[in-house]
Amino acid sequence: MDQKRKPRVYVVTPVYNTEEFLSECIESVLAQTFADFEYLIVDNASTDDSLAIARSYQEKDERIRVVACTDHLPQMPNYNRALRHIDTKFDYCKVMQADDVIYENCLNEMVAIAETDPRIAIVGAYTVLQNRVFLDGLDFRERNLDGKDVCKRYFFGGNYILGSPTTCLYRMNQISQLENFYAENSPFADADAAFRILLDGRFGFVHQVLSVSREYPESITASWDGYGSDVTLQRVMVEKYGSEVLSDKECRAIGNRLRWRHRRAVGKGVLKLLGKSFFDFQRQALESAGIRLTAWDIFLGVWMALILGVIDIGSIIRRRM
Repeated sequence: MDQKRKPRVYVVTPVYNTEEFLSECIESVLAQTFADFEYLIVDNASTDDSLAIARSYQEKDERIRVVACTDHLPQMPNYNRALRHIDTKFDYCKVMQADDVIYENCLNEMVAIAETDPRIAIVGAYTVLQNRVFLDGLDFRERNLDGKDVCKRYFFGGNYILGSPTTCLYRMNQISQLENFYAENSPFADADAAFRILLDGRFGFVHQVLSVSREYPESITASWDGYGSDVTLQRVMVEKYGSEVLSDKECRAIGNRLRWRHRRAVGKGVLKLLGKSFFDFQRQALESAGIRLTAWDIFLGVWMALILGVIDIGSIIRRRM
């Protein structure tokens, strides 16, 4: 990193009822070896002690600013509101989820990679998720990648390496040019933002574990377990961005393959009796890409799930008895 120039990072944490984890989150930010940052905590009308915890840290550290919102918003509108409170004169933005932690060298390592190339729009790194290292799959020599190539690899079956807000550092111009950085109609808003940015930017990667991403039982992500969210994400992203990074032939072939895989996942969900929340999730995800979930899709999916034997029908019947 160029020592003559001091890049600055704006860290922002949207908060809603995370009193159990918030102190650890804040302390992990304050422990950073990278010194030139400011920290914004935006409370989304919490009903627990989250706001009081945030204010207690604000009283002790002048780098912290707390915004208390009186109206509660859904998660993604709340994240966008938090981003509208940041100072866009800073060089980088680090969204820090209130139930996660970052290691003390996180900002330093991410900024160091970003500073090597002004075309790097997002920086990622390994994270610990549910006691395992996640977001792996790159060769250790790959530190600065073409954004479209990262997207294309994913469509061809590569590992998902784009991560969550906590695992990424954004160049500030990516935040400041949009009123709503995260797509509010998509359950995959963080992935959607990453794909959108990488169509015109590069992806930097730090080959170190720099964060711990929690997935506790009440979290939105945890509620998607068993919903076929991986193949749903793949289908939505290829529908929205496939034509930007794939040839027409590749896009058709991959789109058709994912369409059938997704139908089978939906059929599996039907046979497992996942219910209304499952269909709400699938419909919201598909509609964010302009796709309708039809009765024909569901019928074909159930047929495939039965024919291909992906469901133990006996176990389902036993659970219902």
